Amino acid sequence: MKALRPILAVAALCAIPLAAAAAKTFVGPASWNHIVTGTPGAARTVDVWKMNSSPSAPTLNVVVDTTTSYTDALSAVRANAQNGGIRITADKDRPCGSVTAHQFDIELDAGNKILSTYTIIPDPKGITRITYSRPADAPNSKDVQAAVDAFCSG
Repeated sequence: MKALRPILAVAALCAIPLAAAAAKTFVGPASWNHIVTGTPGAARTVDVWKMNSSPSAPTLNVVVDTTTSYTDALSAVRANAQNGGIRITADKDRPCGSVTAHQFDIELDAGNKILSTYTIIPDPKGITRITYSRPADAPNSKDVQAAVDAFCSG
């Protein structure tokens, strides 16, 4: 048993960063309304923020999903774009903490042009997907970008 103690100690230390990464919580922009709060510990939780109460107001959705792999999430965005007339204007990796996340910028024109940015972050237990959507004529929110950057730097 004494021979196993150093191995168990190293295993415990290696698990700490994974547990810390899984426990990270996204904090939405303080000036936005948090209208849906996810259920902690669920297989899939959704948090939603809106800039204001207007039906066409910019929205921010954060999904923490333990049922989808990072690779499957990326493939699903690309397949949905190809099959649904959605235009991907950017498809690139981006740093997020100690991992490489992926960002898609998307244009959807269904009468009113909607711009969305999907940031998909791998997690040891699945993914976190941050989706910021706004009408094409609304300016890009610096508060949303700051919230995403804070999440990725924390």
